[in-house]
Amino acid sequence: MFKKPNRKSVSSHLSKGDRSVRSWSAKGAFALAAIAIAMPTGYLNAGEVTRSTNKENVIAQVNNQRTPQERRNVTSEELADKFKAMVGKRVTVRGRFLEKIGNNTFTIADEEFLGVEPILIVNLSGNPLDIPSNGIEVQATGVVRSFSLAEIAKRYNQQFDRATYAQYENDPVIIARSVAPAPEPEEITGNPTPYYNRRLAVPGNVERVYSPNAFVLENNLLVLNPYPKQAARQRVTQGEKVVATGVLDRLVIADIEREYGFTLDAGIRKQLEVDYADRPVLIIDNVYPSAVEQ
Repeated sequence: MFKKPNRKSVSSHLSKGDRSVRSWSAKGAFALAAIAIAMPTGYLNAGEVTRSTNKENVIAQVNNQRTPQERRNVTSEELADKFKAMVGKRVTVRGRFLEKIGNNTFTIADEEFLGVEPILIVNLSGNPLDIPSNGIEVQATGVVRSFSLAEIAKRYNQQFDRATYAQYENDPVIIARSVAPAPEPEEITGNPTPYYNRRLAVPGNVERVYSPNAFVLENNLLVLNPYPKQAARQRVTQGEKVVATGVLDRLVIADIEREYGFTLDAGIRKQLEVDYADRPVLIIDNVYPSAVEQ
């Protein structure tokens, strides 16, 4: 297992945001939320989505970005124990946003694992990471590399300040082609306002399934899937751990059906209008199994 001794813990960093802290423990260099999928370049747009007159562009963007998921599950233990074998592999990781390092670099970590090394993310998605609130988790999908300042700078046409990035030399780095806020369902349902009209990657357990077009995640977060036949997964099952990616909206079914070009079953439509009217709903373009224990 790749590890570095005598480094301060992530918990210290999380309590003091103005300090750059790096630590590595035997518990896992990559003890983060690694998800069971790799998404294509640009799959998640981390910026705010403009609605109203530009809805057609959003729909076109979703259709153009959809490609089949990879089948390999990647867990945090695999990333920790098999770092060298993971180099060159495409993975998805999720962790708390720690700090911005440069214009397109930042670090994430999971504070539940004391002493875990923050992971450097190089964001090549073309979209800046837009964090709607402090302490939120971030999901990043990309290729695992061993950070060599000269090699990474040349390979990806990036510029790095040597003094700033010297501490990351030979550490794992994710060259991310997609990044997005990854709030838990309870964070969304408890205070949805910061998340409306944003691209999100939401992990959660499936609590109820209405149809291939509609299901509910834990904490009563409604999910609508306008593209069940084209998405990576056509169906989910009750109790399944998934990650759903899409845009958060308020539930006005008539508007959503018109904007996305699909129609719910009349009975389901009536039930949702009673139970979820004007509440948050995640309009997704993909849903896939999560390799993470919730």
